[in-house]
Amino acid sequence: MNMNKAFSSQLHSSEFQQQLTHIVKQVMADADIKAFLQQHPDLSQDDVLQSLSQLLEYITQRDRLKKGIPTVAPGYAPRLAVHEKHIVVSYVPTQQLVDQINNEKLLKRITTIDMPADIKHATFNEYQKGAATRFAALHATMQFANNYLKDPHVYHRGLYLYGPFGVGKTYLMGALSRYLAENDCRSTLVHMPTFNVEIKNAINSHGVMKRLNAIKRVPLLILDDIGADTMSPWIRDEVLGVILQYRMQEHLSTFFTSNLTMTELATHLAYSAQGDSEPIKAQRIMERIKFLAQEIMIDGPDRRFNQNS
Repeated sequence: MNMNKAFSSQLHSSEFQQQLTHIVKQVMADADIKAFLQQHPDLSQDDVLQSLSQLLEYITQRDRLKKGIPTVAPGYAPRLAVHEKHIVVSYVPTQQLVDQINNEKLLKRITTIDMPADIKHATFNEYQKGAATRFAALHATMQFANNYLKDPHVYHRGLYLYGPFGVGKTYLMGALSRYLAENDCRSTLVHMPTFNVEIKNAINSHGVMKRLNAIKRVPLLILDDIGADTMSPWIRDEVLGVILQYRMQEHLSTFFTSNLTMTELATHLAYSAQGDSEPIKAQRIMERIKFLAQEIMIDGPDRRFNQNS
């Protein structure tokens, strides 16, 4: 039998017509389809029937998406439209995909160097206030953020947060970075002890200046855990000193966290691992830090093993 004749015969069979009628009824009874057709009263019954395959595709992919089953376009939701009297299915990003893309863009505004991966997810809302000093530090940080967002091109003095281990200094700086990122501003967080080791290792590969330039020029810089290691005179003067001098001259906002007060840091910077004392050079560093940041204490219990800081 000729294939075309066989197919034609099947199309006109009563069984096929019954199945088609059943499918059409199901499609026309669908709430989304009914609402769509009400918005397009100019479509005739023939127009709708000729677009039956598109309507079926819409229903199938919509239902798969609702059930969490993979669709023909993962991350996209079906949407009906009319083009020259024909109903067509197009695909638009789901809210989940939009949120994912926006979050990826946000995270790219936060540069971290040797910092914990989850620091980018810190928020002001999750920062546990507790002691009065924690509230004061939070208030000062948020005040800076709001002033900075009003005019990021004007110099805004940063903060020097000091206190015991685990009281939330680093977390608060992560929250600041995320808050600024949510408002299209970039920041860089650097774990200073690890960075100091890496900068020494970069000497042989002649990569010191590249690393220094990448850090000293960023719009907002956070130097985390400064004073936690013993700095060599070269790191103190040619690395930290160069970074701070540039930022002071260019009026670039800079933050610090430390377990040491500014007075204690001055003493720490004066002594090398060999026991040499250079208080004047240390004082030069401290003058730059004092120009760049206001000293604020944070105390309280160690929260490092808590869910939030």
